[in-house]
Amino acid sequence: MVIACDVDDVACDLVTEWIRLYNRDYFDTLSTPDITEWNIVKFVKPECGDKIYDYLDNPSLYDTIYPVERSIDGVIALRNMGHRVVFVTSAVNGCAGRKLSGCRIGDSSLNGEGLRRTISSAATSLSLGRMRLLMTERTT
Repeated sequence: MVIACDVDDVACDLVTEWIRLYNRDYFDTLSTPDITEWNIVKFVKPECGDKIYDYLDNPSLYDTIYPVERSIDGVIALRNMGHRVVFVTSAVNGCAGRKLSGCRIGDSSLNGEGLRRTISSAATSLSLGRMRLLMTERTT
């Protein structure tokens, strides 16, 4: 079976670093549990607003994020069961590969199958017809 795994907050813990940078720049104390829906703008200070998304334009953001706990183990387990796991992501500034390498889900942690198995959002619609399972959210 082909399984597509989203990168942001399924494989890589993007929100923790994103919120850390926001808190630093806007002198706020927002935490991950405070965010209860997809529209993160509702939870940041009004003076930040849509500028919260500007952090995603910085490719170095992905240099300081880490895998979601046990996500690498989960991908390896699925692959050991014979499934093909590919990473699906949307990325600004063409940094899809940097997401995986930055959050340490590169070739060495996934037995050479990390970065080679990344599908950007532009190709996602073409590829999802072959996918049988799409992992897009994590539960805590």
